[in-house]
Amino acid sequence: MASLFLAGGAVRDMLMGKAVRDMDFAFSGTEEEFVQCFPHARKTNRRLSIWVVQGFELCLLAGNSPEEDILRRDLTINALLMDENGRLFLHPRALDDLRERILRPVSDHAFFDDPARVYRLARLAATLPEFSPADEAVEQMRETAARGLLAALPAERVCGETLKALAAPCPSRFLSVLEQGGCLSPWFAEVVGCSDIPAGPFPRHDNSVLEHTGEIMDAIALHSGLSGGKRALAVWMGLCHDLGKADTDVTLWPHHYGHEVRGELAARTLGTRLSLPKRFIRAGAMAARLHMKAGMLERLRPATLRDMLWEVYAMRLHEEFWALAGADSGRNLQAAADAALDCILSVRLPEEKRGLGEASGRFLRELQCQALALARREESRAQKTAAEDIDQACLS
Repeated sequence: MASLFLAGGAVRDMLMGKAVRDMDFAFSGTEEEFVQCFPHARKTNRRLSIWVVQGFELCLLAGNSPEEDILRRDLTINALLMDENGRLFLHPRALDDLRERILRPVSDHAFFDDPARVYRLARLAATLPEFSPADEAVEQMRETAARGLLAALPAERVCGETLKALAAPCPSRFLSVLEQGGCLSPWFAEVVGCSDIPAGPFPRHDNSVLEHTGEIMDAIALHSGLSGGKRALAVWMGLCHDLGKADTDVTLWPHHYGHEVRGELAARTLGTRLSLPKRFIRAGAMAARLHMKAGMLERLRPATLRDMLWEVYAMRLHEEFWALAGADSGRNLQAAADAALDCILSVRLPEEKRGLGEASGRFLRELQCQALALARREESRAQKTAAEDIDQACLS
């Protein structure tokens, strides 16, 4: 008789005492029996054995039994099934690895059977930062890469794991674990070698490009105040912002002059290869190109500041971009960016200047630049007055 099992991560989270967010199921019958039970199910494009029923993923058990199925899964901590009566089926090492916080493949060929599992392991390292890859996991990752098995993966599978990693509590581990296992290439080719490149001159930087990138990603994830899709998008922008440093002439190290120009193309290339949503691709390219200017927000000419603010606002990325800029600069730039944006958005065209096509746009930009310059002068006068008042108080 066909049975339904709760599978994988949902069972794992229950055993760890965590809230269950995503539930996947396994079906013990044949495909014909499955279709009879779930006539409205649809197959996904990723793997023919996976179906979606009312938003939940279901797959047929691998093999002829739950015992055989768990031995064909990816990691021991995911090789878990629970039947309709609450009975558990576990990989022999599952409980020990959950207790010891270890990410271990279920077999010595698990990653060869499905190379996308290396990205799943890296994503779980970002999602469960208290877990570490087992030595055999790292060795199997390296062998998977050495056999050239990663290049043939469908982009959508790598993309799916990447998007989940960007939303994880510690997204830097996605990259660091992939590097540890030699699996950055070919999908993350722009990041290869970044652990050997200085992020910049001391004392502003004392680590590698990869380490700095990871720090920015984690800072956004932990401290930006963003949530959901906005946070994941901002973390992606953090991943992309310094990609141009990978192409710096080694004779210029530790400096990276012009890396923002090189980084724009690198970010666009990486996002396109991963088949990320177009919004991510545009955001990553913009982050690479503009992040240096953002760090100099208070010193930019009014016209340069206006154009940057307007571009970010037009792309509906104001919160995400300034979260990145703040993490990268080590300063909270959000309030200053908000005030400057409010300044230019408050400008209105006179009636006689409207409806003139491009001429109206040019005139509006000019008025916005003037408004920023005036606001800056008023702020400067206010600061000077405050300083004079303090000096007078001290003298008296």
